Amino acid sequence: MKIRSINFHEKLIDAQREGSLVIFAGAGVSMGPPSNYPSFIGLVEEIASWAGKEWRKEVEPPERCLGRLVHEGKNVHEQVVRLLSSPDSKHKPLHENLLKLFAIHNQVRIVTTNFDSHFESAAINVFGQLPEIFRAPALPLGSDFSGIIYLHGSVLGHPEKIVLTDQDFGRAYLTEGWATRFLQAMFSQYTVLFIGYSHDDTVMHYLSRGLPPEGTKPRFSLIRADKDPIEWRYRGIEPLSYSYENENDHSQLDLAVGGWVDWANRGALDTEQRIKDLVILPPPLDEESQDFLQWAITDPVGVIFFIRHAKGPDWLLWANERKYLDRLFKQADLSPIDRKIAYWVADNFVVDYASALLSGRNYLR
Repeated sequence: MKIRSINFHEKLIDAQREGSLVIFAGAGVSMGPPSNYPSFIGLVEEIASWAGKEWRKEVEPPERCLGRLVHEGKNVHEQVVRLLSSPDSKHKPLHENLLKLFAIHNQVRIVTTNFDSHFESAAINVFGQLPEIFRAPALPLGSDFSGIIYLHGSVLGHPEKIVLTDQDFGRAYLTEGWATRFLQAMFSQYTVLFIGYSHDDTVMHYLSRGLPPEGTKPRFSLIRADKDPIEWRYRGIEPLSYSYENENDHSQLDLAVGGWVDWANRGALDTEQRIKDLVILPPPLDEESQDFLQWAITDPVGVIFFIRHAKGPDWLLWANERKYLDRLFKQADLSPIDRKIAYWVADNFVVDYASALLSGRNYLR
């Protein structure tokens, strides 16, 4: 379904409604005002500058740079805690909207590789209390959990537990493997939406070690429209693109997630009213309204509201052009939705279009 310029896949929408969705949040969620925290690359640049060292990302991977600095005696982990605990940094509406995708605090499933505590302050605003909090390496079972999971540690935990250096990543994903075990179990059980990542992030490089083969639950990622989707699909992740104005513009992402929250939290009466407002007029031309109605006519509840209010022959033509009537003219078992559409056709259109409808093809043309 297209919601404020992003086509949210129906399996993602279904997972949110069924309570089987996990939000997997990266650095991009806490970039931009009022959070203003850096990407992982930006963080490493700040650490290198603090240490008085030159670092070129095209020569040395960021986690290796941090490992080198630790080897040289620099207290990298504590410096990261200081940088990402700024009193001037506040959580964004995006943090709150991602939490609002879950009905109540104990149904939240957010996994983040960020170290900041913005999801916690946002949760207090949204629910008035915190979900369960887990900080690496003390993680729950990936196949059965709820809460906010700090996969790489948190500024509110022990600094030395934060996953920063090549040694840290090696322990988390290889030798001790607690992050890999959690991820493999999680991906087998839940539909996952990545948000705030690019495919070439250091974090994604290591996360890919924990991604099981295709054939498990669906995985999606919100990406900027200028980014190549091929690398995401190579990892078994379906990209959903959003538009942008410039390199640091994430406004469309914020709007899209906010629109999803509005749609997800809309009650039955609000849903019916929107459908009614659309179908009392000829079929709408804007893409988002069209997409909303295509969802409605295929949803067990939405179709009830659609057939209750769509009375004009233009809507019969609209349904025909999108092949929603095809099964009525085939030797096939009708689904409950098909039967509702059949009753709608019989009640409203059989008298005026009887011969065309019975022929089952090219009617209304």
